[in-house]
Amino acid sequence: MTRDSRNGHKGGRIDRAALLDGVTHLVWDWNGTLIDDVELCRAALNHMLERRGLPPVDATTHAAHFGFPIRPYYEHVGFDFAKESFDEVSRQFVDFYEARRENLPVRKGARQALKAATGIGLGQSLLSAYHEDLLTRLVRERGLDSHFQSLNGTDNLNAEGKIARGQRWLQEAGLRPQELLLIGDTLHDAELAEALGARCVLIESGHQSRDRLLATGCPVLSEFSELL
Repeated sequence: MTRDSRNGHKGGRIDRAALLDGVTHLVWDWNGTLIDDVELCRAALNHMLERRGLPPVDATTHAAHFGFPIRPYYEHVGFDFAKESFDEVSRQFVDFYEARRENLPVRKGARQALKAATGIGLGQSLLSAYHEDLLTRLVRERGLDSHFQSLNGTDNLNAEGKIARGQRWLQEAGLRPQELLLIGDTLHDAELAEALGARCVLIESGHQSRDRLLATGCPVLSEFSELL
């Protein structure tokens, strides 16, 4: 079985029956996938760049170069970590983001997708590169926590360690990889699914271009109604 067929992706079309066959648990990413934060992330980055006299990043550049680990992206847009601390830059990003997070909308169709998955008996968990304490707070503020059996984030502000966290979660959850469908919005989510042995579907968020997402071999959605 090819990776595309395992992921329910045939000739650019999404085969929902194949994609969901045998799936008992959905593993959701948070930033960009369920929460629409691409403009806030870019605003935070551009605020930090402006303070350093560096040119801003437009939407096209962001979608073409953003990725995980985040440090190479920061270096690409002009940060010099020989002159300042990566941890301090990460802290400044989080401070800007957190001060404005109340205005972040849940992505169109996300609530309906979560409700539909619950309605057909699928288990659901969150797995994010976001700091776990901050993740838990945001999910509860949006009233989405009742859909999830577990909320899993990292223990740092640098968006590092998502794969290791996912592997630990899988052991703790007692689920088999073939039961899982991971839903994310970046190449890193596809890498995580590969590391877990799970199926994966990606949704366009603006954090990475559609062409980059399609290059993973995973099906790519424009909206959640294409899946549930």
